[in-house]
Amino acid sequence: MGLFISIQFTEPMINALEAFQSRLKASGVEGYFAVRENLHLTLAFIGDYGASDEVMDV
Repeated sequence: MGLFISIQFTEPMINALEAFQSRLKASGVEGYFAVRENLHLTLAFIGDYGASDEVMDV
């Protein structure tokens, strides 16, 4: 399990980001576009950790 610190967006921000992604795709921009459930702002990547149950308890 990869651990990271992130900021979760509000629904209005997610809607705006989805609309922006749609405009980029429509204009021919190619690349990886995250699905709605994965939209967030990563502040720091901590690394891989094997004991996901322990992490979820914290």
